[in-house]
Amino acid sequence: MLFVAATSSGTDVAPGFDGEGWENDSQGLYGALRTIDEGDDRPMVVYFYTDWCGYCRQFEKELLGTVPVKRYLGEILAVRINPENGDQEQKIGQYYGVGGFPAFFVQGAKSRSMTKVERMRVENGQPRLLTPQEFIETVGLAAAK
Repeated sequence: MLFVAATSSGTDVAPGFDGEGWENDSQGLYGALRTIDEGDDRPMVVYFYTDWCGYCRQFEKELLGTVPVKRYLGEILAVRINPENGDQEQKIGQYYGVGGFPAFFVQGAKSRSMTKVERMRVENGQPRLLTPQEFIETVGLAAAK
């Protein structure tokens, strides 16, 4: 897979987040869980979004769409769910406790425990989006559990 990078802000930005390599909605989640049950020992991420969510578009553009994050998430089981796509998707969102979008969860490879990962950090009283490297490190810590 070839990505063309732009470096306008010093961050490798892929052409955008297109969901390539991600499983989708309830069927994707159930498929990923079957893969785990069959012995796949990779961690899993579950990303909840909606089509109208501006914060989701920012998250996809500035984190999920960057080359380093795409490369990292390409090595693990990745599922994205839009709770507005059906009853099952809505129930899954409720099960995960999703109260707003985007919501990003990591299921650890060893313990299979779920950790919610935030895309923002507060510094000096001001919220700031994580850098791609900070996001990868945060996801990695949760994935190693």
